[in-house]
Amino acid sequence: MESPSCVTGGDGAFLLIRVIFPWRNDRSGFSDVFIYTAGPGLPSLQLLPRPYPVGFLTNRVGVLSCGDTYSNHYCLVVLPERRFVARGRVNYNLHVFSDRTRSWSVKAARLACDAQEFYGDFVPTKVFSVDGGSLAWVDLRIGILLFNSLPEDPEVRLIRLPPLLPTNYYNIGEGFDGILPQLDSIRDVTCRNGWFWFIEMEFPELDDDDDNAQFNHHWTATIFKRMICSDEWDWEPLCTVDSASLSPADSCFPCLFPEIWDCKENKLTLSNVISSAPTLDMYRDDVIYMIAKMKGDDPNGWVLVVNTKSEKLEKVSPFSAERLYYHRTHLQCSFSNYLRR
Repeated sequence: MESPSCVTGGDGAFLLIRVIFPWRNDRSGFSDVFIYTAGPGLPSLQLLPRPYPVGFLTNRVGVLSCGDTYSNHYCLVVLPERRFVARGRVNYNLHVFSDRTRSWSVKAARLACDAQEFYGDFVPTKVFSVDGGSLAWVDLRIGILLFNSLPEDPEVRLIRLPPLLPTNYYNIGEGFDGILPQLDSIRDVTCRNGWFWFIEMEFPELDDDDDNAQFNHHWTATIFKRMICSDEWDWEPLCTVDSASLSPADSCFPCLFPEIWDCKENKLTLSNVISSAPTLDMYRDDVIYMIAKMKGDDPNGWVLVVNTKSEKLEKVSPFSAERLYYHRTHLQCSFSNYLRR
């Protein structure tokens, strides 16, 4: 195969898997999509029936685990279709596949009042489930599209993200058309225990006027939160962690990676590597992950695990990718909790 099979969505014990079949003499290449279920009971693999809705082969498909974990357990596969109506308004149709009925249906999603003034350039790069039968599509430039009560009567809310932090606004800013570039390399959002959590990295030492600054990739990361059901727009800032203040935890052995460890000074040198793609932990409030590389176009690097409360580098894990991707390539889910041991 020229392109690998890949996981495009997941929630609970369910994974959505796209399999790309190669070109052959008698037919053109095509893709099939499957739902893999880890349990309860024996694992299963189910082919989703065609025809697929437009855009279904992208990474913007939501998976929602429904029902009790041990009985009446099923999932919904959801793809929102944006529709422009009169006066520039936006409506959504939801293409929904239920593995209980094994069929597709279309639901119209009502727009809440806070979603009436809507940006037409919303391009989600992350999808995750939210407590209470909801799914969230995230455009890290703009905000969170929250689709509530999906199994019954879906409603759409727009939750705006905080504006760019000062250093990023200066270094990135808006384009000539007023649109921000994609921000997956410096931002992340997740949901945990009734709260949305948000993180943004800054690189205060980077200065276009300083020829030597390109070698200093010192960063800070600020974490915010807000209640899912809150009517307030404000996000509550929680903490800021500084890469210069980090030290290795007892569980970490950075001396094995000389690129980030100064043996003479006995300290971390994270400013020597390019850190990006901050990812909030699904379970722990004070843990974040990020990718570090020597060069931006290097397919190899390390995953850093940082404790924001203790300001410790808890773990360093090297990785080697087969190819280089410039978009989000990791999917965060709890699927491993459902695998039999």
